[in-house]
Amino acid sequence: MSLILSGTDGLSDVDGTAATPAIRGTDADTGIFFGTDIIGFSEGGVEAMRINASGNVVMTGTLTTAAQSIAKASLPTGSVLQVVNGTYSITVSNSTTTYADTGLTASITPSSATSKILVVVHQADPYKSATNTGTGVSIKLVRGATDIVTFGVANCYTGTAMQNNGTTISTSFLDSPATTSSTTYKTQFANFTSAATVGLQASGATSTITLMEIAA
Repeated sequence: MSLILSGTDGLSDVDGTAATPAIRGTDADTGIFFGTDIIGFSEGGVEAMRINASGNVVMTGTLTTAAQSIAKASLPTGSVLQVVNGTYSITVSNSTTTYADTGLTASITPSSATSKILVVVHQADPYKSATNTGTGVSIKLVRGATDIVTFGVANCYTGTAMQNNGTTISTSFLDSPATTSSTTYKTQFANFTSAATVGLQASGATSTITLMEIAA
């Protein structure tokens, strides 16, 4: 194995192997070796990491950092970058067909404008206040002032007051807010017909909203 030291090319013509790396200290089997379009790093005569021809870093062990974390920008598509949760358990009511806030809300600041936000809502305890009066609760998910999706329960038409007490209405939606600014999601509710007052969380049940930033 020849060694060429040039003021133009530097150290060249020495590739080495994982067992006998070309660049090493006093430990003969630990150092850096080279191949066709790759740079390899060995420890104890065994390859521990390489930068391959595509520029990717390939490791045989576990990546450990002082902060025990990897930069969000380095995570693959589909990774969950952050999670935010909100809860609300105060009873709210509405006797009109105009949508009003339920009190359930959460805000998230995306780390990238290309990120998706997965919104999961569990809205607890819908009810109506009058016996045998046909009505129901309509609930919608809102981002800022923009309606995203309407969901709800339509079976509050017969039976006693407080019907559906104890049930939960759920939905999920993958949103594309296209921003890195703080973004607020909330739910709003209305009465189907105004025939009777409708409400949520009458028994003190807790509603939840979960926001997950997904790498895209």
